[in-house]
Amino acid sequence: MTLSARTVELLPEWNSFREEVVARPPDGGTACTAWTVRDVVAHQAGNAQELGRILAAHLAGGPVPDTRTFEEREPAFRSLPDTDLLPTLDREVGVLVDVLEQAKSSDPEAMVPWTGRRMKVAWFAEHMREELILHRWDIVGDDRAGTEQLEQPWLTDHSVEAVGAPL
Repeated sequence: MTLSARTVELLPEWNSFREEVVARPPDGGTACTAWTVRDVVAHQAGNAQELGRILAAHLAGGPVPDTRTFEEREPAFRSLPDTDLLPTLDREVGVLVDVLEQAKSSDPEAMVPWTGRRMKVAWFAEHMREELILHRWDIVGDDRAGTEQLEQPWLTDHSVEAVGAPL
């Protein structure tokens, strides 16, 4: 997949994550012992789709639907053949990037319902970026690129402010 400039701008960790997925067999293991690389890809497709779905509803003026659980959003991706899963992830990330691009002209501080709490519009891109970083680590483990990604101050801020504090 050729990365668009928008993808690189909005989800700079996408390329690093995708390269590692492509370099491994779908049934390869991960640090999440119950998950294979394939499971992580299905999870990421569900994340991208759900982040885009919720943010798009907000940007369209609502109502914002309830966030679907992993059990509700991932089975469709898990049931895909291996040959279709990565192109589907690419498509879902592309749709999310379109929504994130639209969000750039909205109020970044506006609060949107997300998984039983509220998340700022600006945090939707950060949340997908965090998912890419953490699940890349699940696939690769400790390496220089992963360490550099995990050391970024915004990642800690997002984990505390957007994920931890509302919980």
